[in-house]
Amino acid sequence: MKIILATDSFKGSLTAQQVRSAMKKGIYPVYPNAEIIEIPMADGGEGTIEALVEEQKNWVTVKVHDPLFRLVDAKYGLTDHGKTAVIEMAQASGLPLLKMEEQNPWVTTTFGTGELILDALNKGVRNFIIGIGGSATNDGGKGMLEALGFEFLDRNKNPVPHGAQGLAKVEHLQNANAHPGLKNASFKIACDVDNPFYGPRGATYIYGAQKGANAEMLDRMEKAMIHFAEKIHHFTGIDLRHVKGSGAGGGISGAFFAMLNGALKSGVDIILDHQQFDHHLEGADIVLSGEGKIDHQSVSGKVIDGIAKRCTAKNVPLIVLGGGVMPETQPFDAAGITAVFSIINEPVSLEKAMNPATAAGMITFKTTQVFRLIQQFN
Repeated sequence: MKIILATDSFKGSLTAQQVRSAMKKGIYPVYPNAEIIEIPMADGGEGTIEALVEEQKNWVTVKVHDPLFRLVDAKYGLTDHGKTAVIEMAQASGLPLLKMEEQNPWVTTTFGTGELILDALNKGVRNFIIGIGGSATNDGGKGMLEALGFEFLDRNKNPVPHGAQGLAKVEHLQNANAHPGLKNASFKIACDVDNPFYGPRGATYIYGAQKGANAEMLDRMEKAMIHFAEKIHHFTGIDLRHVKGSGAGGGISGAFFAMLNGALKSGVDIILDHQQFDHHLEGADIVLSGEGKIDHQSVSGKVIDGIAKRCTAKNVPLIVLGGGVMPETQPFDAAGITAVFSIINEPVSLEKAMNPATAAGMITFKTTQVFRLIQQFN
């Protein structure tokens, strides 16, 4: 039997690798000779580096500037024999880097994300996978571009301030000092939303409040984003208000698209393609996936939804294990999932259920029971 394990982490409890290890312990007592293929998964947000670059020897740690321009350590990963860099925006420009009282998208910057890219460019890397989840910024990607050598100047040809506050003052864009490696660089942006750069469903009004903006600040930022988009339109000919997904990550996806020719793609599809998932599906008997909480989000563009689409196309059954599982079956059926099981087999507190040893044991037990049932029909 050929079995594919393609799992996300059980957040706050087990890493994706630990989940797969627990599943293997459950499979081997039933199918000791099974061919098991492990495929690390993420959706472009937290865990993307670990999913694509599991060996820590291929992680690079760099001193960069955080959203408030303080120096911090951030990491990225190298894969494809050092030819591709996997970068999580949240490492340098993420909300978790700030205390609640520090959250202020009027001033926060994506400069540190650009510094991660710059470090990789200086190492000769030209292919990039960028996860843009969890940002603390709404600067339209200006800071990221500044770190790469782009200049954004006011009417007096002076540099504008960091953050959204600087966008309204941009009158001149210059790329003469942009890193020369950008000419041959390729960027795949993990973009799981279709929000445009600005507008009622744009970066500011949909996500700004989550980053610390009040109503008055939202209106100021929206005007600044509109002004910045007009300058980008004049410079590149690209009108970001018509580009789906350009508002993701506080607009950084729009900057990648318009200024760096970036491709905006589903995060899970980027990872599935990179992992050659369709190739591994050939001849597979079953795919086993899972995440900590299975709900409507799980079947709305996230990891499990992406896997389900690939399995359906190849007619390979997909079984999903989770901690909490919503009681509605219709969304799972519509997504093409064969069956969903909760690993919880007795009344237990959330704290105990999320204990790593407890969770791993429950995953192993449930996996064994599932495959014993499968064995009866083979």
